[in-house]
Amino acid sequence: MSEQIYQYLLEHATFDLPMSIVADQSVSILRRQYADLLMRGLSKEKVEEQMGQLQANSDQQAHEQLKTFFVMDKIAKKFEIDVTEEEINGHIAQLAIQRGQRPERMRQDLEKDGSLAQFKIQLRDNKCVAKLLESAKITEIEPKKTKKKATKKTVKKQQLIRKLLPRPKKALPMQKKAVQRAKKQPKRKPRSKNTRYLAHSSKYLKQHKGTDNVD
Repeated sequence: MSEQIYQYLLEHATFDLPMSIVADQSVSILRRQYADLLMRGLSKEKVEEQMGQLQANSDQQAHEQLKTFFVMDKIAKKFEIDVTEEEINGHIAQLAIQRGQRPERMRQDLEKDGSLAQFKIQLRDNKCVAKLLESAKITEIEPKKTKKKATKKTVKKQQLIRKLLPRPKKALPMQKKAVQRAKKQPKRKPRSKNTRYLAHSSKYLKQHKGTDNVD
């Protein structure tokens, strides 16, 4: 949910940033990425090959980070949100326990590399997001069901099947009339065996009547 809030704020923030500040932040991000790749074991030649892509990514990240910073700073002032030393020490202690370090040593390391200020800003941003969630109205929207369009391969396959299948022959006019007459005629009930036997006997007697010799 917090990522959605950050995305929403970035999309609806319409102010422009000074280019000098964006450039300085981009250089700082680029240096961190450069050092991180070297620490992962990549050679300088490999890192230099990726500098163009890294610089483009760092420019975008710098713009988003600075924009987020100013938006969150405005929200913190509006809601009077601040981070105390007790909150900072408490979060450092939790992080130190997870990493198996002493809290005092971790705080010293954060102060040494200059990341303690960024740590405080991150805590402030988290409190701002929590404040926004308290007053936000969350509505769940079901995604619209979209009909799948037939791909070109499917269409071509269907056309090929139609060509291969034999086309039904058209009925001739005489055949159509014969079918229509057959439909109009009433269906005859099938005769039983006894009825067929009596009819055959009657026909036989009529044919041989008066032909018998009298002794």
